[in-house]
Amino acid sequence: MRTMPRYHRPGGIAEAVEALGSEERTAALAGGTDLMNDLRLGLSHPTLVVDTAGLADLRVFSLDGGAVLGAGTTMASLVRSPEVRRRYPALAEAAALLGGRQMQTVATIGGNLCHASPAAETATPLLVYDTVATVAGPGGRREVPLGDFWRGPRATCLVPGELL
Repeated sequence: MRTMPRYHRPGGIAEAVEALGSEERTAALAGGTDLMNDLRLGLSHPTLVVDTAGLADLRVFSLDGGAVLGAGTTMASLVRSPEVRRRYPALAEAAALLGGRQMQTVATIGGNLCHASPAAETATPLLVYDTVATVAGPGGRREVPLGDFWRGPRATCLVPGELL
């Protein structure tokens, strides 16, 4: 019988970073489309799940100047945005490929990138658009060119306590 992970809903990014670094096996949850499946299949065994869905700082979605997309930006918001479709058509098309409308409503760009699947829908367009990831951690924030974010299938540059 599998033990269910504990659940924590932080009030801000600093608290999320602290929780993610508090023990060896933690997982961030935003939309949950990948994490829930991994839990069901026994591919992930976190002892603590940190729910970042309520963090407003991760839902930033601005197209003023260059695009700024928080990790909590949903695929549905990318698909529905006329400005994304006009300025970043490959990203809008990629977001539309992820599951159906119900899944797009909860699936996040951060989850799509952090799951580090070679089949991640948004990875290629974001690489083409020269995306830079902002990572928050115990030592502050750092910027990582998206091409350096992934280390391999299901592996990123994130270390314990860091959050995209």
